Amino acid sequence: MSEVKQSKVGRVSEPPLAVSTEDIQAQPRRTGHSLADLIISLSAIILSVVSLFVAIQNAWTQREMVSASTWPFVGGWVKIETAKQGVLQFGLSNSGVGPAKVHSFEVVYKGQPVRSARDLMRRCCGLPTDPQKADAILNPRMSSTMVNGVVLRSGEDQTAFAYLPDPANPALGQRFAQALRELQFRSCYCSVLDECWESNNSMTPTRVKSCKEPEQPFDADGP
Repeated sequence: MSEVKQSKVGRVSEPPLAVSTEDIQAQPRRTGHSLADLIISLSAIILSVVSLFVAIQNAWTQREMVSASTWPFVGGWVKIETAKQGVLQFGLSNSGVGPAKVHSFEVVYKGQPVRSARDLMRRCCGLPTDPQKADAILNPRMSSTMVNGVVLRSGEDQTAFAYLPDPANPALGQRFAQALRELQFRSCYCSVLDECWESNNSMTPTRVKSCKEPEQPFDADGP
Protein backbone atom coordinates (compact mmCIF):
# COMPACT_ATOMS: atom_id res chain seq x y z
CA MET A 1 0.00 0.00 0.00
CA SER A 2 1.44 3.22 -1.05
CA GLU A 3 1.58 6.00 1.39
CA VAL A 4 -0.34 9.03 0.46
CA LYS A 5 1.76 12.08 1.06
CA GLN A 6 -0.15 15.07 2.20
CA SER A 7 1.27 18.49 1.76
CA LYS A 8 1.49 20.60 4.81
CA VAL A 9 -0.60 23.72 4.58
CA GLY A 10 0.85 26.69 6.43
CA ARG A 11 -1.33 28.56 8.90
CA VAL A 12 -3.08 31.50 7.33
CA SER A 13 -2.36 34.72 9.22
CA GLU A 14 -5.15 36.96 10.43
CA PRO A 15 -6.73 39.07 7.76
CA PRO A 16 -6.09 42.83 8.09
CA LEU A 17 -9.81 43.45 7.75
CA ALA A 18 -12.75 43.07 10.08
CA VAL A 19 -15.89 42.16 8.18
CA SER A 20 -19.37 42.58 9.59
CA THR A 21 -22.86 42.84 8.20
CA GLU A 22 -22.62 46.62 8.36
CA ASP A 23 -19.16 47.57 7.13
CA ILE A 24 -15.52 46.60 6.66
CA GLN A 25 -12.89 48.07 8.95
CA ALA A 26 -9.12 47.92 8.72
CA GLN A 27 -7.44 46.16 11.61
CA PRO A 28 -3.77 46.32 12.62
CA ARG A 29 -1.87 43.17 11.80
CA ARG A 30 -0.95 41.28 14.92
CA THR A 31 2.21 39.32 15.49
CA GLY A 32 0.62 36.64 17.59
CA HIS A 33 2.75 37.61 20.58
CA SER A 34 0.93 39.65 23.22
CA LEU A 35 4.07 41.43 24.47
CA ALA A 36 5.13 42.51 20.99
CA ASP A 37 1.60 43.73 20.21
CA LEU A 38 1.58 45.74 23.44
CA ILE A 39 4.93 47.36 22.62
CA ILE A 40 3.74 48.28 19.12
CA SER A 41 0.53 49.78 20.48
CA LEU A 42 2.37 51.80 23.14
CA SER A 43 4.86 53.03 20.55
CA ALA A 44 2.01 54.22 18.33
CA ILE A 45 0.40 56.06 21.27
CA ILE A 46 3.69 57.71 22.24
CA LEU A 47 4.34 58.82 18.67
CA SER A 48 0.84 60.32 18.49
CA VAL A 49 1.31 62.21 21.75
CA VAL A 50 4.71 63.53 20.64
CA SER A 51 3.30 64.62 17.29
CA LEU A 52 0.44 66.41 19.03
CA PHE A 53 2.85 68.16 21.42
CA VAL A 54 5.07 69.29 18.54
CA ALA A 55 2.06 70.62 16.63
CA ILE A 56 0.84 72.57 19.68
CA GLN A 57 4.34 73.92 20.32
CA ASN A 58 4.69 75.05 16.70
CA ALA A 59 1.29 76.75 16.79
CA TRP A 60 2.19 78.55 20.04
CA THR A 61 5.56 79.64 18.63
CA GLN A 62 3.95 80.99 15.47
CA ARG A 63 1.39 82.93 17.50
CA GLU A 64 4.14 84.40 19.67
CA MET A 65 6.01 85.48 16.55
CA VAL A 66 2.89 87.13 15.13
CA SER A 67 2.20 88.75 18.51
CA ALA A 68 5.75 90.12 18.66
CA SER A 69 5.48 91.50 15.13
CA THR A 70 2.24 93.36 16.00
CA TRP A 71 3.18 94.53 19.52
CA PRO A 72 2.26 98.18 20.28
CA PHE A 73 3.70 100.35 23.04
CA VAL A 74 1.73 103.49 23.90
CA GLY A 75 2.83 106.25 26.26
CA GLY A 76 2.12 109.89 26.99
CA TRP A 77 4.50 112.74 26.24
CA VAL A 78 4.86 116.49 26.81
CA LYS A 79 6.67 119.15 24.80
CA ILE A 80 7.76 122.39 26.40
CA GLU A 81 9.50 125.22 24.52
CA THR A 82 9.52 128.03 27.03
CA ALA A 83 12.73 129.62 25.75
CA LYS A 84 11.17 130.45 22.40
CA GLN A 85 7.65 130.91 23.72
CA GLY A 86 6.79 127.95 21.57
CA VAL A 87 3.81 125.63 21.73
CA LEU A 88 3.15 123.81 24.99
CA GLN A 89 1.56 120.45 24.27
CA PHE A 90 1.00 116.88 25.37
CA GLY A 91 -0.35 113.71 23.79
CA LEU A 92 0.20 110.03 23.03
CA SER A 93 2.69 108.13 20.90
CA ASN A 94 3.06 104.53 19.77
CA SER A 95 6.67 103.34 20.01
CA GLY A 96 5.84 99.70 19.27
CA VAL A 97 6.11 97.74 16.05
CA GLY A 98 2.37 97.31 15.43
CA PRO A 99 -0.71 99.55 15.42
CA ALA A 100 -2.44 100.36 18.71
CA LYS A 101 -6.18 100.70 19.28
CA VAL A 102 -6.42 103.30 22.04
CA HIS A 103 -9.52 102.63 24.15
CA SER A 104 -8.94 105.12 26.96
CA PHE A 105 -6.67 108.02 27.90
CA GLU A 106 -6.40 109.71 31.30
CA VAL A 107 -4.50 112.81 32.37
CA VAL A 108 -3.59 113.04 36.05
CA TYR A 109 -2.49 116.27 37.74
CA LYS A 110 -1.24 116.12 41.33
CA GLY A 111 -2.80 112.71 41.82
CA GLN A 112 -6.25 113.66 40.48
CA PRO A 113 -7.57 112.92 36.98
CA VAL A 114 -8.68 115.94 34.97
CA ARG A 115 -11.60 115.80 32.57
CA SER A 116 -10.39 118.33 29.99
CA ALA A 117 -7.67 120.83 29.08
CA ARG A 118 -9.80 123.67 30.46
CA ASP A 119 -10.23 121.77 33.72
CA LEU A 120 -6.45 121.31 33.90
CA MET A 121 -5.74 124.98 33.27
CA ARG A 122 -8.31 126.08 35.83
CA ARG A 123 -6.60 123.92 38.46
CA CYS A 124 -3.03 124.77 37.61
CA CYS A 125 -2.95 128.12 36.02
CA GLY A 126 -5.76 130.41 37.17
CA LEU A 127 -7.93 130.11 34.07
CA PRO A 128 -11.30 131.78 34.78
CA THR A 129 -14.12 129.44 35.73
CA ASP A 130 -16.55 131.40 33.57
CA PRO A 131 -16.76 129.48 30.25
CA GLN A 132 -17.01 132.60 28.07
CA LYS A 133 -13.98 134.26 29.67
CA ALA A 134 -12.00 131.01 29.48
CA ASP A 135 -12.85 130.58 25.79
CA ALA A 136 -11.86 134.18 25.08
CA ILE A 137 -8.39 133.41 26.46
CA LEU A 138 -7.90 129.91 25.02
CA ASN A 139 -9.73 129.60 21.72
CA PRO A 140 -7.42 131.81 19.61
CA ARG A 141 -4.31 130.06 20.93
CA MET A 142 -5.19 126.39 21.45
CA SER A 143 -5.89 123.23 19.49
CA SER A 144 -7.18 119.87 20.69
CA THR A 145 -7.68 116.38 19.28
CA MET A 146 -9.62 113.41 20.57
CA VAL A 147 -7.27 110.54 21.45
CA ASN A 148 -9.79 108.08 22.88
CA GLY A 149 -10.96 105.52 20.36
CA VAL A 150 -8.23 106.19 17.80
CA VAL A 151 -5.74 103.87 16.11
CA LEU A 152 -2.09 104.87 16.27
CA ARG A 153 0.23 103.42 13.68
CA SER A 154 3.70 102.33 14.66
CA GLY A 155 5.81 105.44 15.29
CA GLU A 156 2.82 107.79 15.18
CA ASP A 157 2.27 110.70 17.59
CA GLN A 158 -1.11 112.19 18.43
CA THR A 159 -1.30 115.62 20.09
CA ALA A 160 -4.16 115.79 22.58
CA PHE A 161 -3.83 119.47 23.50
CA ALA A 162 -1.57 122.34 22.43
CA TYR A 163 -1.40 125.92 23.69
CA LEU A 164 0.60 128.81 22.26
CA PRO A 165 1.47 131.18 25.11
CA ASP A 166 0.12 134.73 24.80
CA PRO A 167 2.81 137.42 25.13
CA ALA A 168 0.12 139.62 26.67
CA ASN A 169 -0.47 137.02 29.41
CA PRO A 170 2.92 135.32 30.01
CA ALA A 171 2.03 134.15 33.51
CA LEU A 172 -0.58 131.72 32.16
CA GLY A 173 1.96 130.12 29.83
CA GLN A 174 4.59 129.87 32.55
CA ARG A 175 2.20 128.19 34.98
CA PHE A 176 0.99 125.81 32.28
CA ALA A 177 4.57 124.85 31.38
CA GLN A 178 5.22 124.03 35.03
CA ALA A 179 2.01 121.97 35.23
CA LEU A 180 3.05 119.89 32.21
CA ARG A 181 6.10 118.71 34.15
CA GLU A 182 3.81 117.32 36.84
CA LEU A 183 1.41 115.47 34.57
CA GLN A 184 1.00 111.72 34.55
CA PHE A 185 -0.77 109.71 31.87
CA ARG A 186 -2.71 106.47 31.91
CA SER A 187 -3.95 104.65 28.85
CA CYS A 188 -5.41 101.32 27.82
CA TYR A 189 -4.80 100.01 24.32
CA CYS A 190 -4.97 96.79 22.30
CA SER A 191 -3.12 95.26 19.37
CA VAL A 192 -4.71 94.04 16.16
CA LEU A 193 -4.84 90.60 17.84
CA ASP A 194 -6.95 92.13 20.66
CA GLU A 195 -4.16 91.68 23.19
CA CYS A 196 -4.55 94.58 25.64
CA TRP A 197 -2.38 96.52 28.07
CA GLU A 198 -2.77 99.27 30.65
CA SER A 199 0.05 101.79 30.77
CA ASN A 200 0.98 104.45 33.30
CA ASN A 201 4.02 105.64 31.34
CA SER A 202 6.24 102.90 32.71
CA MET A 203 8.41 100.57 30.66
CA THR A 204 6.35 97.58 31.81
CA PRO A 205 2.66 98.01 30.92
CA THR A 206 0.24 95.63 32.59
CA ARG A 207 -1.38 92.93 30.46
CA VAL A 208 -5.20 92.89 30.80
CA LYS A 209 -7.98 90.85 29.24
CA SER A 210 -9.84 93.92 27.97
CA CYS A 211 -9.93 97.69 28.45
CA LYS A 212 -12.43 99.13 30.89
CA GLU A 213 -13.92 102.61 30.81
CA PRO A 214 -12.00 104.83 33.25
CA GLU A 215 -13.81 106.83 35.93
CA GLN A 216 -12.65 110.11 34.38
CA PRO A 217 -11.62 109.85 30.72
CA PHE A 218 -9.83 112.86 29.27
CA ASP A 219 -11.74 114.94 26.71
CA ALA A 220 -9.33 117.58 25.41
CA ASP A 221 -12.11 119.81 24.13
CA GLY A 222 -14.44 119.27 27.09
CA PRO A 223 -15.65 121.92 29.57
